[in-house]
Amino acid sequence: MPDFPGQPFTTVYVIYHASVVADGPQFISRMSPAKHMPAGRNGERKAECVRVAALFDQTEDDGQYDYGYLGNEHSPRRPRYYPAGYTDAEGTTEADDDTPEDRVGCGYHRKWTGELSRDEWLLFADCYLIDLDDAGYPERYEETLGAITEYGRLEAVSVDNSEGWNDHSGPDFIESGFYVSFAYPAPPDFVAFGVAVTV
Repeated sequence: MPDFPGQPFTTVYVIYHASVVADGPQFISRMSPAKHMPAGRNGERKAECVRVAALFDQTEDDGQYDYGYLGNEHSPRRPRYYPAGYTDAEGTTEADDDTPEDRVGCGYHRKWTGELSRDEWLLFADCYLIDLDDAGYPERYEETLGAITEYGRLEAVSVDNSEGWNDHSGPDFIESGFYVSFAYPAPPDFVAFGVAVTV
């Protein structure tokens, strides 16, 4: 497994995605940077979290997810779920004979993207419980294929952010994670890296 380069990064590109099944959109809204980062903060720290959260743009919503598979991503398996107002080719809310209409729920999906400085990334990672090493890189990782951005293809870190969301006291959490790319002031001293992080 490749290592991170032995030099500091200056900029971090973050793609953050989350999917849940719920009775309403409130739960996935709480997962957004705008809602989650300032939560529980006070004074200057809260203001800084609000400023960093404002650097993120929402780039996907319920229309960019194949909800037919949403229920199958649970273990044990649960009924299938669909976005609010979903209808199949016959104009009904039932996907097949195995999913009674009264068991069909609503799915919610969001994706946010942001470009952060080194200090902004450290604050973001702290808010989302991403364990970092002393250099600011994720502590645990595995290879990914990278990310396609407006800057071209970038080597990326994939971070599984499941910790803390699924407390079994509210709507059903499906997944949450990040794709993170690091930029350097000069070409890094490595050929390529691609990693995934589990926190």
